[in-house]
Amino acid sequence: WPEDAPHPAHVDFDKLRVRVLHATNDTVVADSLPLVIDGRGRLLGAAPFHTTITVQVRPGPIRMRAEGEVGSMPISRFNTFVLPANGLEITDGTVENVAFWFNVAGGKSVGELRAVWHDLDLRLVDPVTGKQNFGKKLKSVVARMISKNHNQPGKDGKVPAAEIQYDIPPTDTFWGLFWRSLKSGLGKAMKN
Repeated sequence: WPEDAPHPAHVDFDKLRVRVLHATNDTVVADSLPLVIDGRGRLLGAAPFHTTITVQVRPGPIRMRAEGEVGSMPISRFNTFVLPANGLEITDGTVENVAFWFNVAGGKSVGELRAVWHDLDLRLVDPVTGKQNFGKKLKSVVARMISKNHNQPGKDGKVPAAEIQYDIPPTDTFWGLFWRSLKSGLGKAMKN
């Protein structure tokens, strides 16, 4: 990419295995059995993941359920996505586990996300140059103050749940609603 042009955000999957069930144009089958997409692999070259997406294939607004789990990896691996998309650079930290589920119906996505991480450090930068000016440095200090640098299980051994709640605009895409649903839970999990 040219030096002065924004780089696209991207998320890579490898060692991917996908199983698709009940993919059909037969309306009798589609009405009785949802389409199921079951995927396993490695996220961003590091973390094992497993996701199952169940979609009711019929006219009208999308109805689906998604659930999954992501294993351990350096959080900085997400810089390929969050740096160009949000101007957020993750400089340290490890995610141990993320588990989520959400349902989509009636233009809303509702569910839960549970994440365990430690030693998170971040800074706000210009998404094109990766540099900080005084304003970005000041905002980075504030971002560190309002975000958790760790999220561990409580004394009861349970990881606190963060609510997933996303109102889906009619123009959103399938993968857009998937990401924004997860992002709503992640944002809540990260706040102090």
